[in-house]
Amino acid sequence: VQAVFKNNTIQNNENRGVLIKKQARAMMQGNTITDNGGSSDGADPAYGGVAFETASNKTPEGDLGGGAVEIDGKTLTSTGGNQICNNSHANGSPVDLHVVGPSTISAYSNNSSGVCAGQTMNVLTEDGGQVLQ
Repeated sequence: VQAVFKNNTIQNNENRGVLIKKQARAMMQGNTITDNGGSSDGADPAYGGVAFETASNKTPEGDLGGGAVEIDGKTLTSTGGNQICNNSHANGSPVDLHVVGPSTISAYSNNSSGVCAGQTMNVLTEDGGQVLQ
């Protein structure tokens, strides 16, 4: 699965806003992702606003700003501009970007305007995950 998310509003989902899993690739730019998570479906251990989850030894790729990802044979880059805030883990703790597994996700230039202006993106990394911001 390869996806480009541009200028969407994703909010009020029970488990997470967006889940990128296995070898999926996603580029995200200009989205508002707020008030997601707080519940558990028991199926996936990734929660919050945007979640990247390695499964079956397959690692997803993503660019939320300042990186690059190949989508449909073309290298795409995100300028960021996402508003990602007020999202939660199933345990109630704040988590806007959750990376489970050895993915490195670029997430520069987000939360600079709009509903999340000035808020720090709450990041949770597990099992070797990294976020560049």
